[in-house]
Amino acid sequence: MARTRTLPVGSSNSGFTLLELLVALTLLAIAATLIAPRLAGSTASARLRGAAVTLEQALRQARFEARTTHAARWLMLEPQRFAIGRGQAAVNWRPIGNVEIVGARVGGARVGAIRLAPSGASAPWAIELRTEGQTRVLWNDGVTAELRVAAARSLDEWSGPVLRSVP
Repeated sequence: MARTRTLPVGSSNSGFTLLELLVALTLLAIAATLIAPRLAGSTASARLRGAAVTLEQALRQARFEARTTHAARWLMLEPQRFAIGRGQAAVNWRPIGNVEIVGARVGGARVGAIRLAPSGASAPWAIELRTEGQTRVLWNDGVTAELRVAAARSLDEWSGPVLRSVP
């Protein structure tokens, strides 16, 4: 016959001690302080990717409109918004979200708008996007329709292929 043993009600084997709980909470706090900055960085990267995709879609739309109407289109840029228009008159301003459009360059000159010719072509250009201390440069070489995104400190320090060929 098996023997069973009952423990008294206030036994030290019935739960965690205060010291064990404090050690566990300390380990959780250390892990949270290590992980939180990485999560914030990934949020900023996601915002920059989203803004780049939004501008890419707008540029593709402007290029399509220029080709189909045989008239130039402009992509106008302001710090928190952008617009596509005929001439330099904006038609419909759209917000860019929690990302700042710091500036743009066409060739070597800083500009507030990028012109797409009636053929859909443009001069080489680059747009600087920034949020939460992170910066990306969206650029096009002016030859292909392909848009590229590069990590950079700023548009002024960026020396991508677009600006290298400009004296």
